Amino acid sequence: MTRLTRKLPILLALILWALMCAACGGKDDLAGNWYHTKTDNNFTSADYLEIKKNGDKGYLVKKGRSGYRTALKWASQKELEEVNTWSDSWGETQYTASLREDKLILKDRKTKKTQEVAWEKTRKTATLALGSDQYVKAGPDDFAKICRQAVRIVSKNNLGKKFKKDNRTAPLVRVTIQEGDKKEVLKK
Repeated sequence: MTRLTRKLPILLALILWALMCAACGGKDDLAGNWYHTKTDNNFTSADYLEIKKNGDKGYLVKKGRSGYRTALKWASQKELEEVNTWSDSWGETQYTASLREDKLILKDRKTKKTQEVAWEKTRKTATLALGSDQYVKAGPDDFAKICRQAVRIVSKNNLGKKFKKDNRTAPLVRVTIQEGDKKEVLKK
């Protein structure tokens, strides 16, 4: 028997083991930043879930909200302006979590209350459902962009419409979106 034929079974076993490790390992699809945007009366916001792997079967989860506070002010005697000001994260809650089948079980680190998050992954997308809110995955820099896009869409639709302020009705003629030193003005 040649040296190669004696080492061939060992070599094949190593190749098979390497292929199995490559198939099993890899990126965790659940870990990352997840967002859900919504618009309430005076607020356009994005709720976020920041999920980090913690050991083999566990996760650390932060849940919070950031967004734009909206206020109407008089631009002139007969015209209104909408001012949207960025408000950083608030109401942040931290959880430990574990994955059971297609559900992420969140346990509040302070109150110890638990809640379930449904996780659905298709070939192209993945979503998390927390109550009626659907979260989608996005990069860490996309969070403010997602909020800005949502406030732009809502505000552009409001331009030209009449709103009531101080017992008077007037058209909305200008929208200001402000984030720190950055300022964007939309006009009809």
